Amino acid sequence: FAAVISHQLYPDIPLGLFLGCFMAGLPAAICPMPFTLSGLSIYIFYFGLYQTVPIFISAIVSYTLVVGTGLFGAMQRRGQAADRNINNNNNETAPIEPIIDNERKKEKEIEDNFAFEQYMGTKRLQSAL
Repeated sequence: FAAVISHQLYPDIPLGLFLGCFMAGLPAAICPMPFTLSGLSIYIFYFGLYQTVPIFISAIVSYTLVVGTGLFGAMQRRGQAADRNINNNNNETAPIEPIIDNERKKEKEIEDNFAFEQYMGTKRLQSAL
């Protein structure tokens, strides 16, 4: 669907190339295997040398944007913190964490919040939407 819309916006670029880029780029955003997904798309559609470059670029860029920003790590830590709060409220034992000094823990929290806010926006902007 996205390939057809992109082809309608840019009719000079073949539909198959858009399809190959989306086929590699979208799953590469969450799976740590951009080269494998690029190769799969290239071999399924039998692309030549010049058509492989946009496919590799779409896979690498989508992987770098989503995984490189630390968004998934921040979301995972927030989910674990919510689970710990639920466990503490139910008087169950929370999972044991490695001991980290307070300074490093604060730095990591600031980094995670920054990455998450850059992607999702601040709470003030989220409430406006």
